[in-house]
Amino acid sequence: MKLLELNLAAYGPFTNTSLQFSTKLPHLNVVYGANEAGKSSALRGLIAFLYGFENQTTDDFVHPYKDLKVGASIELADRTKLILWRRKGQKNTLLDNAGKPVHEDILQPLIGNVNKVFFQNLFGINHHRLRQGGEEILAGGGKIGEALFSAGTGFTDLNKLMQELQAAAEALFKPNGKNQRINLLCRQHSDLRQTVKDQMLRGKDWQSQQQQLELDQDRIAAINQTLQSNQIEHNRLSRILQALPHSARHYQLQQDQSQLASARILPKNFTANRIKAMELLSSARRELAIRQQELARINFELQALNINSQLLDFSTEIQRLFQKSGEFTKANKDSSVLLINAESQEATALEFLREIRSDLTLTQATVELDLSKAQRDGIRELGNQYGSITTDLENAKSRQFSIISDYNRYCAELDSLDLAIDTTALKRICIYVQKFGNLEERIASIETKINRDHIQINFELKKIAGIWSNDLEQLLQLSLPILTTIEQFQEYFTELSAQQRTLSNELKTAKHELAHAVRQLTLLGPDDSIPTEAKLQEARLHRDTGWRLIKKRLIGKPDIIAEQVFTNLNSLEIAYEQSIMMADNIADRLRREAVQVQQQTQAQADYTYYQNIINSLSQELAKIEELRLKKQEDWHDLWASLGIKYGSPKDMHIFLDQVDKIRLKFYNTQESVVELRKLEELHSELLRKLDEQLTLLQQPTTPQETLQVKLERAQAIVTNQEQVQRRRHELESKRQHCIHQTDKNEQLISDLERKLSTWKQQWIKLISILNLDADSTPTQANIALSRIEDMFKALRDAASLRKRIRDIAQDGVIFTAEVAHLCSQIAPDLQSQSPLNAITTLNYRLQEVYGLISKREVLDVNLQEQYKRITEVKLLHDSAKNSLDLCLQEADCTSYEDLAVVEARSAQRTEIENKIAINNNLLIEHSGGKTEIEFLSEIAAENVDTLPSRIESLRQEIEALEVERLDLRQSIGDKTAILRQFEEPSIVALKAEEMEHTLAALRNAGERYIRLKLAIAVLEQQIENYRQLNQTPLLIEASRIFSALTLGSFSRLESTFVNDGKQVLCGYRNHTQALPITVENMSDGTRDQLFLALRIASIKHHFSHTESIPLIADDILVNYDDERSMATLRQLLDLSNHTQIIVFTHHEHITQLATQALGQANCSISNLN
Repeated sequence: MKLLELNLAAYGPFTNTSLQFSTKLPHLNVVYGANEAGKSSALRGLIAFLYGFENQTTDDFVHPYKDLKVGASIELADRTKLILWRRKGQKNTLLDNAGKPVHEDILQPLIGNVNKVFFQNLFGINHHRLRQGGEEILAGGGKIGEALFSAGTGFTDLNKLMQELQAAAEALFKPNGKNQRINLLCRQHSDLRQTVKDQMLRGKDWQSQQQQLELDQDRIAAINQTLQSNQIEHNRLSRILQALPHSARHYQLQQDQSQLASARILPKNFTANRIKAMELLSSARRELAIRQQELARINFELQALNINSQLLDFSTEIQRLFQKSGEFTKANKDSSVLLINAESQEATALEFLREIRSDLTLTQATVELDLSKAQRDGIRELGNQYGSITTDLENAKSRQFSIISDYNRYCAELDSLDLAIDTTALKRICIYVQKFGNLEERIASIETKINRDHIQINFELKKIAGIWSNDLEQLLQLSLPILTTIEQFQEYFTELSAQQRTLSNELKTAKHELAHAVRQLTLLGPDDSIPTEAKLQEARLHRDTGWRLIKKRLIGKPDIIAEQVFTNLNSLEIAYEQSIMMADNIADRLRREAVQVQQQTQAQADYTYYQNIINSLSQELAKIEELRLKKQEDWHDLWASLGIKYGSPKDMHIFLDQVDKIRLKFYNTQESVVELRKLEELHSELLRKLDEQLTLLQQPTTPQETLQVKLERAQAIVTNQEQVQRRRHELESKRQHCIHQTDKNEQLISDLERKLSTWKQQWIKLISILNLDADSTPTQANIALSRIEDMFKALRDAASLRKRIRDIAQDGVIFTAEVAHLCSQIAPDLQSQSPLNAITTLNYRLQEVYGLISKREVLDVNLQEQYKRITEVKLLHDSAKNSLDLCLQEADCTSYEDLAVVEARSAQRTEIENKIAINNNLLIEHSGGKTEIEFLSEIAAENVDTLPSRIESLRQEIEALEVERLDLRQSIGDKTAILRQFEEPSIVALKAEEMEHTLAALRNAGERYIRLKLAIAVLEQQIENYRQLNQTPLLIEASRIFSALTLGSFSRLESTFVNDGKQVLCGYRNHTQALPITVENMSDGTRDQLFLALRIASIKHHFSHTESIPLIADDILVNYDDERSMATLRQLLDLSNHTQIIVFTHHEHITQLATQALGQANCSISNLN
């Protein structure tokens, strides 16, 4: 694609502005526009045409949004032209030249799959991107892969992107990290899982269930072991049963193999070699017979050839005369033409003679008018001098008149100038006054500043009126505390306040928690309503007491008093039964109400803990309040003696700052007052001195004039007098110069008049030779000389033609004699014919002899080829026979007919052995890892008749064990469910839910980490693929471009390996330098040029296999000097062989450099101004 025209119909500052671009190659299109001329707008207009207007654009400051419109004329690859327009809008924004909407696909052949960002990155180069590219190469350490990828894609933030991806990944996870998100989530999940585990399964019932659960698990383990052994035996017997047919087949094949034990096993290629050898033997015998017949035919044809050797002896002479015959024929035809031309030249010479000397014949003219070259050159040279002498004389006279006129004009102007006066002293005073600048403005400025400062001081005093109510003088003398003291008080009070707030917040939190504990205890009821371990212990002791009393009664030793205490008016049996029920009831409630028990214990502990905390915090707050009051007294004592209405440390800090500002402003005002007095004194002194000098020069002065007005008037007087003096001196110098030029010019006129007189004398003497008059001009003499020279040239041409005619006649006589002599020697039968016929016949006979010789040579070559082929065929015959004899040895037989029988027996034995190998493989598949012999022995040891019943018995036993294992698994599940009932549901559920949230967060973080690492790996792989594919061609081209851009400062670019094994890009100053220069040691400008060289090389490589798209370069030469700018422009011109180049610049000298470096034919300039 090439851009022919960009039409900015209504865009930015442009209205119906058209930019024309050249499409010839190579060529550079330069668009120049000064600042604010619209260069950037034109560039944005081109992007808008290709990809549409932005939704929000700033280029509507001249034309409304709806009227924005740009167009372009484009030339496609097949030379067809296309005119399109783009308008601002939401849809149907692309139009044809008639204004009708067209589909965006029409631009597809122009820009391909290049989107807007890729176009700006790859096909748009500007100064900012060059700097970014140089910095990118430096940030990447010169790694060649990243440098090539960045230059090839135009993506200049590659290293930054890699660092951001790596930083984002490391923020998520590090193998040994602690604070990364994934590391924190893993640790949090582990802690939660341990907490859940610790909170489960408490109580004595848990132990009982756990023991039963362990027994079930042990039984399952035993069943698993039995099942495994039974399964192994079942599998073994099944494999034996499946292998029985292969075992029988094994023994049958062994018997067949023994019957063919005497058969010789031949190599695999034996049959093919035998057949090939027999075919080769037969073919050799047939070809040998054919070759013998061809040999006899060739010998017969050789004997039949009859070659005339006499013609061969004179072949050189025959060929020479035959070639000469053509020249002889042509010369005879040319003789008549030459004679006519000679007579024409003689007639022409006579006409030239009659023009100058009609009184002479041609013969007389050749004697009298035969002038030497020196004579002719002398006449012409003298004639040329005439024009020079007369011209110089006329110019000298004209110049003399001009000089005299200038002299008179200078004298008149000198007489009109005024007389000069001495203004040296006045000038000195002016310079002295100027040294102080505009004193009146400075005085007014200082007065204004003093008034403003007084107002500011009064304003600041009013701001502190609430603290200080006395006058300014007393404030200036007041001895105030330093700021450090105020800051110490402020820090102390701030710290106490912070401690009070902290303790108050803690006290409030503790009271809230205490109230919560009280509410918990109230909800749980009194302590007697909830069973405890102490109550259970008491109930069990009461039960044990009843049991001891029953045992005493059973042995006949009852304790009546103790029984009365224990029974409480009931019988001993009833009382004992009640004690058992009470103990069991408390134990059951402890199991059922374990959560309530734990909650009551926790609430009671919280109540005690927070009550103690409240007491401690109250004491701390009291101590802080005491310290605050003491420090408040110190603060009062600090200000009481100063008579100031003090406030907080913060207020007094502001007060001290304001007092410092007032004092500083007052002292500055005092300095301004002193400066004002000095300036007023200086002003009066300067006015006095100026008045004195002006009075001396008789210039009027008035008291109303300011110093600046008097200074300007004095400067005008000095300037006027200096101009008069300079003009008088200048006119006097010019007048003296005119006098000197008049004398010099008069001498020149005299010399030229003498020179002209001498010339006329010499001229009369020379032209007398031509018989011309004395007053003949040099032009007439030149015409006469030209006619004489033309005459002699025509005579020379005529003489040359007549000599040629004589030579032709002489050559014909010699040719006839030579042909007659040759015929008398070798062809007497041709002597009666003409020379041309005779030599033609001899040449024909010679060519026939040459034909016979060529035929004999061909037959000789064929004869040698036949002998050679017969030898080769005999070797093939012997080789085939030797191969067959070798086959007989391998087959151990004596005749070729027995070979087929031996081959058949060998094939049978090979087939049986292959079947044995296949059968053995099938046996090994069922052997369970045993060898073939071991497995056959195992099969032989088994009773094959009982195998099916044994396998069925094992199957039934395995099924019974599977059923039992399934029941045990159900039992284990039930017990596990019972054990879970003892878990604390509130804490466990919350922690489990929190653990699930943690797992979800961990999964999300892990997925993001994987995506980041995958993105880094894919990007690194793409960079490496691009390097491997493009490194060699790009480095070769980039080295050449980089050397040109740096004006030979660098000779080449190469890649080298550094300590970490990475390939980096280095430059070399010259071809003999051993040490490379890394990018870190290059200047910023050199790195920019390195990136530009890589960009240009990449773009060339890109366009070598894709459709070209215009390249836009925007102010890339901003920091280049003129030489490097021209070098860069030459490289862009070279790149324009591959695609259209458009260079935007706001520096006018770049357009001049482009014309100077490339020539007007190779660049075109468009001016936006």
